[in-house]
Amino acid sequence: SGFINEIGMETYQKILDEAIMELKIENNETTQNIISDKDKEYWVQDCIIDTDLQIMFPDEYIGNATERLKLYKELSRMTNEKELSDFYNRIVDRFGVLPEKSKDLLMLVRVRWLAMKLGIKKITLKNNILRATFLNDPVFFQSNTFGNILHRLEAIKHIRLTEKNEDALLIKESVKNVREVLEMFQLLLAGNITDNR
Repeated sequence: SGFINEIGMETYQKILDEAIMELKIENNETTQNIISDKDKEYWVQDCIIDTDLQIMFPDEYIGNATERLKLYKELSRMTNEKELSDFYNRIVDRFGVLPEKSKDLLMLVRVRWLAMKLGIKKITLKNNILRATFLNDPVFFQSNTFGNILHRLEAIKHIRLTEKNEDALLIKESVKNVREVLEMFQLLLAGNITDNR
């Protein structure tokens, strides 16, 4: 069980060795001086999200289409939890209790922020299958962030890391809702790895 067992230790080592070699060639540096990502908060500037889930402000909740569009735009520009919390309070104060579809929309904003920190440039969540595409950057693949992701994958059931068209993809099946994605990304981003086995 575990991620490394799924892809095999040889494949795992090969991925790491190739990333190290690319960095050495590109930067002509030793592995000890390759990168320091502790100050890097976001690896990508934006994350595209494509889903077949019903995530929205329903017509019956906010009747005016122009108002809904304005709120979607405002949500897309948010960058932190305080802005999102203030937005939530304004919406609830103005329109009443948020429907589940709208709660998921706000949760998706958090998923997008976490994805950007995790180096994920695109998320597709369709037919209960999550596909998260990482940025294709050798520096990222040598980073502490990616190293932590690889270690944390062992704790998540039914997930695999694969490659398609030279992009690294995380694939997880049986994903029923946005909360599952949020919790998984929170786990992947959790602090430094300590081996307690």
